[in-house]
Amino acid sequence: IMIKGLSEKHGASPEDSTFVNYWCRHLWVPIWPLYPSFVLGASILGVEYHQIIKGGIFITLAMLLAVPLFMRKYLSCNFSPTKKGFIALIYSLYPLLTVIVLSLVFHIDLAITLPLTIALLLLHKKPSFDQLKGILKQTLDISIVLLIIGVMFYKSLIVHTGAARLFLEHLKAFEIPMPLAAFTLAWVIGFAVGIEVGFAAIVLPL
Repeated sequence: IMIKGLSEKHGASPEDSTFVNYWCRHLWVPIWPLYPSFVLGASILGVEYHQIIKGGIFITLAMLLAVPLFMRKYLSCNFSPTKKGFIALIYSLYPLLTVIVLSLVFHIDLAITLPLTIALLLLHKKPSFDQLKGILKQTLDISIVLLIIGVMFYKSLIVHTGAARLFLEHLKAFEIPMPLAAFTLAWVIGFAVGIEVGFAAIVLPL
C-alpha cells in the first residue's frame, strides 16, 4: 500500500493500515480527475470532468461526514500544525495542486495539464536515468492500454447493437423504477468486480 512507510513508522497494524489507506484515498475517487475510473467514465459518457464531479461530490461528502463514525480511533492522535509544516505540505503537494488548478479551475484538458506537470516535476526533481527507466517500467503497462481499448470497443458494441435500449425496454416491461434499477445494477456489479475501473467499464456503457 502507498502508506506502508508511515504505517511501519507509527507501528500501525495491517488491519488499521488497510482501512486508513482505503478510506482516505478512495473517498476521492468520485471527484478526482486522475483516477483511471474517473477519466474512463468521462470518456465513456462523453461529458466534461466538472459534470462527473457534480454527480459524485455527494458521495465524497457523505464519506467525509461519516469519518467521525468510522474513524473515531484515528482522530484522537496528537496533531500540532505549524507554519513550517503547512509550507512543507504545500511544497509536497504542488504537483497535485497544479493539476487541480489547471484542469478544474482553468478547464485545461488533461492531455495538456499532465505533460506540463510531468515536465515541471522532471525539471524540479531531476531523476537519474535509472530512476526514469524504473518509472517507465512501472507505468507503461500494456494490460492497462488493452483494457482501455477493450472498454471503448465494448461501449461501441453496446450502443450499436442496441443492447442498452433492449435492457431499458425490459426494465420498463417489469415496471422497475429507473433510479432503483440504475442503483441496483451499479451496486451489484461494483460489489462483484471490486475495482473502480471494472465498474466504470461494465456499468456506464449500459
